[in-house]
Amino acid sequence: MKSNVEGNYRVVDKIGEGTYGVVYKAVDQRVGDRVAIKKVKVRKPEDGLPKELVREIEATNALRSAYGTDLTSLHIVNLREVFLGSTSLNIVYSPYCPELDITSLLGKKLSSDQANDIAKHMLRALAAVHDAKLVHRDIKPSNLLVGPEGIILCDFGQCRVALDTIDSDEAR
Repeated sequence: MKSNVEGNYRVVDKIGEGTYGVVYKAVDQRVGDRVAIKKVKVRKPEDGLPKELVREIEATNALRSAYGTDLTSLHIVNLREVFLGSTSLNIVYSPYCPELDITSLLGKKLSSDQANDIAKHMLRALAAVHDAKLVHRDIKPSNLLVGPEGIILCDFGQCRVALDTIDSDEAR
């Protein structure tokens, strides 16, 4: 793939494709960070955005409001920026995870410490999501990335706001 520039990012390689767009490895030219950019084709502006993309942006914003701008210590992907490109809506995520998802660990012999770390990272991410009154609803290997700090939970497109706990008297 020929390298091109989109906003402040130099797009390097295609790394995946999903329902709503193509994901690319890119470099933030301002600071040199490697990031992932999901490019969502904008066909007709009057059609609006898929509701899953709106949910993803809203859920990530809710997590940022609850915990601050850097979610990686919670093992949650950072949505760094959303901007309109020439033919697409661009969603920028960090950290860039070169190993891709947790399936890259299948077949590898893990020590008990490594397996425990994976479980702790997943549980820490889910606890943070639930403490923010959100439910992820799409936990699967492709949404568990292997990043420099361990496992990173991503893809909040199916996320919903959790209902407050119902009082037991009201449930009857």
